[in-house]
Amino acid sequence: MGDNSDPYPLDPDNIPPSCGTATINYGQLNPDVAECIAGGSNSFYVWIANNNTNLTVTTQGGSGDVDIHFNADIWASATNAQASSTNQGNAESFTVVTNRGWRYIAATTTSSFSGVSITVNMN
Repeated sequence: MGDNSDPYPLDPDNIPPSCGTATINYGQLNPDVAECIAGGSNSFYVWIANNNTNLTVTTQGGSGDVDIHFNADIWASATNAQASSTNQGNAESFTVVTNRGWRYIAATTTSSFSGVSITVNMN
């Protein structure tokens, strides 16, 4: 918001609202585009155009408990992740420095999640 105001004034816990129906469960994520995800396991890929790019993956909102994982070389999972965020709930984030090419992200859980937004940022 930039003005230090409360982005969720009706929510005393400042929890982002659910993003609604899933817009993607597999496929390419684009920079700075929030997608809505749900389910038990989702696999994504992202194109990195330049070497030494900071890639940040963030999830928020919704219900359940999502975890996010990254692998630079193969489809990401909880067992092969080179970076992960596994907090309780859906507020997850990690940043990695990665090189040019396709990179892989997984959103997983031991139960289920819904209405969660996922965003990738690069710089």
